[in-house]
Amino acid sequence: MTEYSADKISNQRTQYWRRNIQYLLILLTVWFI
Repeated sequence: MTEYSADKISNQRTQYWRRNIQYLLILLTVWFI
């Protein structure tokens, strides 16, 4: 149970960071263009 919840939290965190990185990349590309 605890392992599952911890894995779920880490998965949410990775998805959150992936979204932020994509957003930053879009901002950088727009800024350079």
